[in-house]
Amino acid sequence: MNPRLVVLIVLIFALFLGACNMPLGDAQETVTPEITQSASTNVPTMTDTILSGRIWHDLCATPGEDQPIPDDLPEGCVPDGGSFKANGVYDPNEPGIMKILVSLGKGACPSTGYGESVTNSTGVFAFLDLEPGQYCLNIDVSHPQNSLVFLPGEWTNGGSGANSISKTLDLGLSGSITDLEFGWDYEFQPPYLQLATETPEPTEANTSTPAPTEEPALTSTPLAIDPNLPSGGADYVDLFVNPGNWFSGTTSNEDEHARFEIIGGNMVMTAFNPDYRENWRLSWPEPQDFYLEGSFETGECSGSDRYGLFVRATNLSGNPHGYLFGVTCDGKFSIRIFDGELTNLIDWTTSEYITSGSNQVNRLGFWAKGDQLRVYVNGSRLAEIRDDTFNAGPFGLFIGGVETENFIVEVDQIEYWDLQ
Repeated sequence: MNPRLVVLIVLIFALFLGACNMPLGDAQETVTPEITQSASTNVPTMTDTILSGRIWHDLCATPGEDQPIPDDLPEGCVPDGGSFKANGVYDPNEPGIMKILVSLGKGACPSTGYGESVTNSTGVFAFLDLEPGQYCLNIDVSHPQNSLVFLPGEWTNGGSGANSISKTLDLGLSGSITDLEFGWDYEFQPPYLQLATETPEPTEANTSTPAPTEEPALTSTPLAIDPNLPSGGADYVDLFVNPGNWFSGTTSNEDEHARFEIIGGNMVMTAFNPDYRENWRLSWPEPQDFYLEGSFETGECSGSDRYGLFVRATNLSGNPHGYLFGVTCDGKFSIRIFDGELTNLIDWTTSEYITSGSNQVNRLGFWAKGDQLRVYVNGSRLAEIRDDTFNAGPFGLFIGGVETENFIVEVDQIEYWDLQ
């Protein structure tokens, strides 16, 4: 995130957008692409006086009660009275903590009620267009929205223990504060992996030549908190403040099956009927090798009601083809190809990392580099597969009702990082 002023250069150009819906197993409907003149901006204009910062997960894997203390401290840890803890320093591989409510009061602490900001997927919050003077920044750990995300754990930077934070900040006549850092160490994350201490029994050497084996196409073992995910500011961020990124001359699109509309900084997707149709909406950027991430919040849902990401879309002049990565209300995920019909690369599979049920939030990520594809939920890798059917193209969002009438999913942000 640029810590100073953000200068937005508005480029007017023709954007190709797509919207489709299809019954599973039926023929794809032909959609005429829209052409619109729209600005390419994807972040709100920031003014001269800004107060911003980051709340991040300070990574340090600590052993449990029955595990020995290693001689060498794990990466990111410092000694702590016979054990160790997170070092309180933001490292580039450490993820932000999203969905944290940060409030602002006018004047010295204690003070509240002036404004609120919610951290994005990189943990960043911001208050814009502030008048010079004193402000009280508040992070209430016990707030119902925050306690579900934070606890159990403790601050390693910016606060102490698991206490709420109130910090008086002084904004001068021409100054901004953009370097606030708050580190949080989760009690049980990341998991501690104990190394084997016993010496294995010697075995006879095998001198035979092993038969060649093919590289497996699918790795289905989940990886919690994957350190290989990109960090730092994304190359593209859409906060759903510019409808032209998704629609032509309007803020919504609707047919007899589904509605997509931008309301209050969210993309709101509604599948009207439980008719097993996949309904999608495409944006205009066309990344090739990337990590794409979006935050999805369900309304009332049940069973196989599904939603997710549509990536590497092609053939926008007719029927968009590409990869669909989705999850269901009951906690399953899949990767599918659509090229006129749907084909499973990974059939619907249950994962403990998906938060199932109604009124829940899941952060979905799709990593693509060449023919190597990975899918993530809430920062945890679910699976990896190789497929070269599609290599570039626009991305989008999809929703499908299976059990619930008027199934609603809201997306408050989508962003991607280019992979080198």
